[in-house]
Amino acid sequence: MYISRNKRQQIFSSVGRFLEPFGLGLLCLLFIIPALTFSNLTPLAKKLNDNVLGVQDETGFEVEMVGGNHNVFQNEHLIKQEENLYKYDTKVVSHSTGNYSKPILLLTNLSSATNEITFKGSTEIPIGSRIGLIYEDRFYELQDSLGEMTTQKISVEGTETINVFLSVESFGDVQFGETFFMDISFN
Repeated sequence: MYISRNKRQQIFSSVGRFLEPFGLGLLCLLFIIPALTFSNLTPLAKKLNDNVLGVQDETGFEVEMVGGNHNVFQNEHLIKQEENLYKYDTKVVSHSTGNYSKPILLLTNLSSATNEITFKGSTEIPIGSRIGLIYEDRFYELQDSLGEMTTQKISVEGTETINVFLSVESFGDVQFGETFFMDISFN
């Protein structure tokens, strides 16, 4: 079967007219698809998301005891009771009138948000002294000279580490020692 040259050109021409729009469409897609892919990979807000692959902001505090020797505070202990609860105790030995303080805790806020940490402490028998915490030159009273207990809260900025001091203010000589107990809790 022989097809003449004119007939062959006519068939190629009609097939070309039929395939030409598809060819132009494929040629356009060749440039449009990479451009769309690139624009989808570019961050819209120009801010990176910190929560990548399930990594989340930590919560809570890291609590460390400073330790060291002191002539009024002795035999310190820090025990983690639960995930958000620590127990601290120290022996407050007999001492003369005056103010005594010692760094006892390093607290690190593991979250990027501001969180509160709660302190509640007292001695079993009042010793006639005010006992509290010192943070940023401010006294947070936990027990007054009559033995009344007060709960105190301290706000800690995100990822900040603070140093907390235990302080005893005695208005008279203390003739006997007593153990001071403190609960440290946070949400």
